[in-house]
Amino acid sequence: MEHYSAGRDAILSSLKKVVTQELDSRHVRVYLFGSWAKGTEKQSSDIDLAVETEKDLDASAWNRLLEAIEESTVPYHVDVVDLQSADPAFTRQVKREGLVWKDFTNV
Repeated sequence: MEHYSAGRDAILSSLKKVVTQELDSRHVRVYLFGSWAKGTEKQSSDIDLAVETEKDLDASAWNRLLEAIEESTVPYHVDVVDLQSADPAFTRQVKREGLVWKDFTNV
């Protein structure tokens, strides 16, 4: 199990680095949520991220983020949700259960 944990940690660390580098100068909050946040993921699980902004990210910023994730070495599908356009109940759940990877103050 320790070997799996090390691999899991490396995957999440790699993804977090890609995301935070791409959004470094942006005033956003990024959450890891779902099974990977809970530690209950399976081999077929995707990695769920949510991005909260104080103002909308422009389309080119979203495209750069998605492209950087796609081109990364992360061997899992990554689903990125824009909390600005998400259902309010879903947004509350992400904020309650998700792990903050990048906060507004990390700019």
